[in-house]
Amino acid sequence: MIITINNLDYRSTNIPMMVLTLGFKHNQESINRIEGVSHFQWFFCEKGQGEVIIDEKKMIINEGQGFLIYPNTAHEYHALSDEWLLDFVGFNGDICLELLTNLDMTQSGAYHLSDTQIFSTSVLEMINTYKTSANFKIELSTYCYKLLLNLANAVRLIIGENQFGTNRTVNSIISFIEENYHQPINLDDIASSCGMTKEHICGVFKKNMNQTINHFLTNVRIIHARVELLQFPEKKIHQIADSCGFRDSSYFCKVFKKHVGYSPEQFRKVRY
Repeated sequence: MIITINNLDYRSTNIPMMVLTLGFKHNQESINRIEGVSHFQWFFCEKGQGEVIIDEKKMIINEGQGFLIYPNTAHEYHALSDEWLLDFVGFNGDICLELLTNLDMTQSGAYHLSDTQIFSTSVLEMINTYKTSANFKIELSTYCYKLLLNLANAVRLIIGENQFGTNRTVNSIISFIEENYHQPINLDDIASSCGMTKEHICGVFKKNMNQTINHFLTNVRIIHARVELLQFPEKKIHQIADSCGFRDSSYFCKVFKKHVGYSPEQFRKVRY
């Protein structure tokens, strides 16, 4: 099953994350795109085996593994078994690169998934939403955003076993932040959740993510705030600030404008 959503459907909405393609248990044919496509693509292998070539790098994708392809990246892929069943979602928008970077999905490549139910469940929810909801564009954006957050805690780039321990620590930090960003958490709380010292987690995170934990935490809160501002237009600014971990709404507005370029009120008006 494949669903394609025309870019023009989003023209009057300015939704920050647009879902453009969906696929569920699609028996994948051979694809060769020299110039890539204009949006991000996430694939998950339900069954079989295939070969993926991204920027001339060859990777074998088995059941329970996935691959991410960035926009305008040369790629090709084809089945190595009689059946190669893939789930996939194609998406784009002005928060996608920032979000993927913050979640340490910084490059095209093959990924291990520790939870093989995340992807298929989310894709089915999105397909059902597209078929049944009149407000599917915003709802698909929310589902896709949540899928990427869940994947951040379940995927690991296939780059060699020597990175396993470090990535596991970073994933633990990201997981704790995503589960508790709405609370007034600090570095001591995060270190305690990982069973490590504050100095150690700060060093590991900075080395792997090229940013501080506090910077990442603020980005996560702002990304959630952007989604909530559009998803819940009836909510007051101070309510959104509080639900995203900012106890001072004035400080929230200041940080939001610094990151986004608009105040929360202006962002709502521009996006709608």
